[in-house]
This record gives sequence, structure tokens and C-alpha cells, in this order.
Amino acid sequence: MRLAGRRPKPSPDGTIPLTWLIAQWPEGRAEPVKYWISNLPADIPAKDLVQLAKSR
Repeated sequence: MRLAGRRPKPSPDGTIPLTWLIAQWPEGRAEPVKYWISNLPADIPAKDLVQLAKSR
């Protein structure tokens, strides 16, 4: 995903780093209730990613 109005800075190898959109979507709800954006590495465990997002 890319943030609107922002031009990402390419890595030295020319690739554009990943950005993650995390959504909290409780069971029984029609849509997500909270969203977070992260640029943490892809190999971070989902549990840790959620914990860090919610700690802010």
C-alpha cells in the first residue's frame, strides 16, 4: 500500500519498501473499527505487529 500524497523513497536497489495496513475488525461488526499503518519488516510475527500498533 502507498500513502496518498507521499512519494516513497526507493531503497538502494531501486525497490520501494512495503507499508502495511492493519485493521481491527471485531467479529460481528460490519466493518473495521480501527486502522494502523506500519513500515515494520515483513518477517515480524503478526502478534507482535498488532501489539506494537496498539501500544501507541
